[in-house]
Amino acid sequence: MPTRCRLLSACLVAWLVAGFVPGPAIGQDGLSAADTREIGAYVLTESALSKYTLAAGNLSKLDNIPGLCADDDTTSLAAMVKRVDGVAAARSAITSAGMATREFVVFTLAMFTNGFAALAPQGTPLPPGASKANVDFFRAHVAAFEAIPKSKDCGDDER
Repeated sequence: MPTRCRLLSACLVAWLVAGFVPGPAIGQDGLSAADTREIGAYVLTESALSKYTLAAGNLSKLDNIPGLCADDDTTSLAAMVKRVDGVAAARSAITSAGMATREFVVFTLAMFTNGFAALAPQGTPLPPGASKANVDFFRAHVAAFEAIPKSKDCGDDER
């Protein structure tokens, strides 16, 4: 499979895992400057990727998580974290993997930002919030990102 397709696949897998993070938040539209800076400053590491993968696996085992997909205020990291923390099974699935729910949300958004930047042709300027180190990390760990367990997307029982 060409590298670009593998990267896209990894981004799509990440999207499936993060069904509770709405589209506008993924693009970071509407997030405060402080939230956007926090996401941009987050450094993707093997340790965090390992924890995230375990948390995603835990989440993928949950069926019909009431409240997690609700159309609540998700225009801030705090609101997204509050939504996850408000669903005990989801919070437990994440924290039992050794990751705080805030880090899980920030990792998800950093993964999207840098994963999609990794898809851009070589030489393309990095978009706001992406870092060369994180884009390089994503490219070097495509197989690990592709291996992240999928969870049901909000409202989708077909997965």
